Amino acid sequence: MHIRPVSTCLVAVSSHGFGHLSQVVPVINTVDQMLGEPSGSHHLPRSVNWIVRTSLDPRQVNSRIAPKIRIDPGSDDFGMVMHDALTLDLSGSLARYAHAHQDWAAKVDLLADHLTSLKIDAVLADVPYLTLAAAHQAGIRTVALCSLNWADILQACVAKAPAAGDSLRKAGLSWQGFEQILDQMREAYNHASRFLQPEPGMAMPSLTNGLAVGPVCEIPRPCPRASLEALARLHGHDGTGWFVLVSMGGIPTRLSPERWPESCLGKPVYYLVTSGLAARHPQALAIDDASMQSMGLTFANLFAGCDLVISKPGYGTFVESACSGTPLLFLPRPDWPESPALVDWILQHGRAAPLMLDQLGTHQIEAAMASLLEQGRFDALQPTGNRQAAEYLLKVLTEERVSGVGQDATDHQSDNCN
Repeated sequence: MHIRPVSTCLVAVSSHGFGHLSQVVPVINTVDQMLGEPSGSHHLPRSVNWIVRTSLDPRQVNSRIAPKIRIDPGSDDFGMVMHDALTLDLSGSLARYAHAHQDWAAKVDLLADHLTSLKIDAVLADVPYLTLAAAHQAGIRTVALCSLNWADILQACVAKAPAAGDSLRKAGLSWQGFEQILDQMREAYNHASRFLQPEPGMAMPSLTNGLAVGPVCEIPRPCPRASLEALARLHGHDGTGWFVLVSMGGIPTRLSPERWPESCLGKPVYYLVTSGLAARHPQALAIDDASMQSMGLTFANLFAGCDLVISKPGYGTFVESACSGTPLLFLPRPDWPESPALVDWILQHGRAAPLMLDQLGTHQIEAAMASLLEQGRFDALQPTGNRQAAEYLLKVLTEERVSGVGQDATDHQSDNCN
């Protein structure tokens, strides 16, 4: 086997919120760490050149990835259209899928040419299926990594919708046309050498190449309490009290901070929020890229250093909560197919409780916050999937590029991520 001293890997990241970035970051960083470890193996590349294909803010991406990367601006999927962080727009989603799959073969060929021009050895996708289809067309090895896939998400959303036929008609789709779209999505996902499914995740019945791994997340380093207290003092407060991070995963959501309690269990409550919400509560503290950079902090540091997080069900938020020991108050997402698996998992492995959106402005939020704050932090879970996924990706990077179209040479029987 010919092993390249340097391998190049393109990481394709979905544009549907920050959760997909939070899954690939620890894998990239773990690969980088493993290459720096003493090893008796002569089969590992000396280094990996990373290209991240994304439409996310490059500053966000660069701040979280340890090795030097190159950004390939672009997005090969949209996920699902959302009214806000909690509410799905099914009609809008179907319309966009109908448009995305027009001239599907031509779109695959166009992206395949682009990937070929980058001279990459492998693709890690979380979880745009167009990138996987194009890489397969170009004979480039692929690995998928995600707690969901868009084929099973879309199928579940349509199956659950009471007026699915109306939504399809609005999108100009027949049931046959919809099934054709699902078939193209499933085919792309199943072309991957493996679809790594980190814990927790939804059931994915459409996959024939799934491989379970443990939780993946950045191992959180809590920000110093002094940093949070200094931030509060900058806003004219004395800095002693509870610090509560409020985040909806980068998707705009209507919130009413004016009604959030100013104290809990006899101590002031400081809310770490986006700048747009900060002016609407006397004890809200604005956090943005600039303020975090000035304090030398990342979002993960803030998350792990707070007393409580208020958020929606999402892979990154739930796993970071469990792996940092940070209590979590979450707003249910009843129409999101991944939610039941995430909720069951965090209730088993973390310290969490649900709260309806309309309860955020009532006394019930104070009672829910008091319960979790009184119990305090808990023993953190280890993100065992970081190394499991990194080991599999390194295995793919050390294999020969596929000659011709397809990846059937990959030996699924030899995979072991237990």
